[in-house]
Amino acid sequence: MISKPRTIPVPLLQLDSLLRRLQPSHPKTSTVAEMLAKYKKGYRGELALDYYLDYLELDTCFIINDLRLPDGMSRFFQLDTLLLTPTFFCIFEIKNLSGILSFDISLNQMRRTIHGETEGYPDPISQVQMQHFHLRRLLKKYGFPQITINPFVVISHPTTIIENRNSSVLHAHAVLTTISKLEKKTSKHPLQFNMLHDLNKKLLELHVPKRLDVLKEFNIDKNELIFGVRCEKCREYGMRRHYAVWICNFCGYQSRLAHLLALEDYSLLINNVITNRHARIFLKVDSRNTITYLFKTMNVQMIGKYNYSAYRLPSDYSYSRKGLFQH
Repeated sequence: MISKPRTIPVPLLQLDSLLRRLQPSHPKTSTVAEMLAKYKKGYRGELALDYYLDYLELDTCFIINDLRLPDGMSRFFQLDTLLLTPTFFCIFEIKNLSGILSFDISLNQMRRTIHGETEGYPDPISQVQMQHFHLRRLLKKYGFPQITINPFVVISHPTTIIENRNSSVLHAHAVLTTISKLEKKTSKHPLQFNMLHDLNKKLLELHVPKRLDVLKEFNIDKNELIFGVRCEKCREYGMRRHYAVWICNFCGYQSRLAHLLALEDYSLLINNVITNRHARIFLKVDSRNTITYLFKTMNVQMIGKYNYSAYRLPSDYSYSRKGLFQH
């Protein structure tokens, strides 16, 4: 079963939100756009592997996606996809790269050649081997039996040419065949399903989602952001609240829910807790009662009382996820 489905990662949503809230002329706009494009490309590569893994018989297996675990030294290691079966585990480190890839094992380096130009990259084989090391140590720490862990680098782009490869580098379309071969190798000590279930549960408990301090990352002050509610039709930040409706000053479009994406932006970029005053400033609303009404309709959690009250914003980011690949 897929115990942790793949979802759009929060850092990707944060970068998308930041780009939308920066003026095109801002000096950091192009840098943010480049990083966002890399995150999107990586996410699309992960989806390519998911397509093939959907064909697996999962009655006695677990698939955990985007797993971020403590390494025991106040840091974390991240697994794009982890497959747990009774007789072996697989770590899949996914790379969405086109062109020609060559691996220099002696130098622990990967080179990519595309359009006649060659560029060096950190070695993904070393990367996935380090993940293997951390995972094995974590299993030992929590008393789980040692089992074969197979680390793989998966190249999701189907036409990428792989040179000097070893058995740990695969195209995404070859993953099912590789898993089938591993299944044919019998294990003297397969894990019982209840043990596998307990391990899956423990890993999910240890998972700590990644979140960027995105403004600090790019040295951007929150006052450099565009404040206001964005029109989903013309995409201008010019919506005003009139009775129970948001009306765009530019194109006249009306919406009852336009504030929801704006508040998700606040949560992704600034803080997931907001006061009435800060909500008025960010949404460009004058009335305290209007903000109180909006939060009441959202059924959000209130923290504190009276002059010290604030609201904890939702963290599902459903509106940000919905619109991410639509612009």
